[in-house]
Amino acid sequence: MNTPTSLSPESPSVPAPEGLPTGSAASPSERERLMAEFSIVYNGRHYQYDRYRYDHLADAVNYARLRRLVPPDKDEEADAMPAPEDVQPPDEAQRQLMSEFDISYEHGLYRFGPFRYERCSDAVAYARLERGRGGGSQPAGHPQR
Repeated sequence: MNTPTSLSPESPSVPAPEGLPTGSAASPSERERLMAEFSIVYNGRHYQYDRYRYDHLADAVNYARLRRLVPPDKDEEADAMPAPEDVQPPDEAQRQLMSEFDISYEHGLYRFGPFRYERCSDAVAYARLERGRGGGSQPAGHPQR
């Protein structure tokens, strides 16, 4: 079982968190400090605090701060944590499919038009559906990139 890694938020492959809490510096050392203080990890796709996943570090920090104000619920303590995600970049076969359907991969997510997917197969399935509808390589009603 892989555990989420606390990737350095200053790494060029990791996007800088958006919308840090008001008054917080956006420096890499501040992000690292916040992640350590609140036991937040980043796996290349999500920030995770407790059993919750967030797109933005600020959301995880704000929720962690809120949880510190509330006494723990006994039932909640027994809830299972979600399995850690193992985010892997697409392999060569997936990259060929992505090229065929104009699907991109950024920061652990597959993108087709304005939509985000965690799995390549989901992006490809929707792209095939759109192609079958005559939508070409982009979702109907959305401009070409």
